[in-house]
Amino acid sequence: MSPPSRKVRIHLSLPRTGTHFLWSRLIASGRYQLIYDADRVAALAVLREAYDKPLDFLYPAPLNPNYNFQYNSLPAAPGPLNADQHLALLARKYRCSAEPEALFHCIMAHQDNGNRTLFSINRFVYTVRFSHPFRDFVYPISMATKALTLFESWLARGPYEHRTTIMVRGVGEWVKSQIQMQGYRGRRFLRERLEDFPQIMRACLQLGIPIYDMHAVIAAVSRGELEFDETIDALSQSDVERMCSETTAALRNLPDRLVIASVFRPGRFWAYLAETDPVKRLSLVRSIGWLPVYAAPLLPGLGKIIRQDYEGTALDNGRIDLQP
Repeated sequence: MSPPSRKVRIHLSLPRTGTHFLWSRLIASGRYQLIYDADRVAALAVLREAYDKPLDFLYPAPLNPNYNFQYNSLPAAPGPLNADQHLALLARKYRCSAEPEALFHCIMAHQDNGNRTLFSINRFVYTVRFSHPFRDFVYPISMATKALTLFESWLARGPYEHRTTIMVRGVGEWVKSQIQMQGYRGRRFLRERLEDFPQIMRACLQLGIPIYDMHAVIAAVSRGELEFDETIDALSQSDVERMCSETTAALRNLPDRLVIASVFRPGRFWAYLAETDPVKRLSLVRSIGWLPVYAAPLLPGLGKIIRQDYEGTALDNGRIDLQP
């Protein structure tokens, strides 16, 4: 008798496309649980083929592991490890082979999700070039899409009822949002994301991953339609091709210097302070800027809330069962 299929939802996105909004609503529903450890394996497997030096930026481990190459069991690392050593650490923990696909399925078998749907979100290692964490290396978009292809193939071969989606935002609005967030230092990141956008879209089209407009997703989720891909239409191929052309035009018109986000961050901070729903507050905290976070120790009561919200530990509900 074959084991029952696990429901799995992979929600891909790009920076500034509503990731934390969707993430917080799925957690608040009580019907979804983050994948623990397993959804990083494909990215680490691809990275180890090209880079064998320690990943210093992963140490010490953060409280919320759901960013870049971080994973839940990272605190067990005794110090900075390279990608191959990180996979070996996971293999020891789960008492299985370090061969990446076997390791992935082994970790998935230990997910303690009960009747909740497993989901992955905020995994920019599948959609974004990483040039800033490494001192002497760039994880290019070709490696990200290679890892995505690997991840999708493993899911297709396993005992999973899986669906993958990606959210995007209108190009002009997306550019403005990134300028507001990054200010002077963000020109390189913005250029990289615009350059890489067509390649990400091509990879998703080739893999059959439907592409959704962010605002349509937010509206559907706000109505309680958490399985939004069952109720709203994906963008057409012509819509996606038009957006790719718009990113090319945006690159040509990129200003020499980006304006600092002097109004945006204070506005988001006031919206954050006014929000009484703790889950909704979590979807705002990442755009309030570093100043309130740095000032948190000086703000009795409020400072503790800001720090807890910024670390986002309430959004990490992944669990495993290591019993044989």
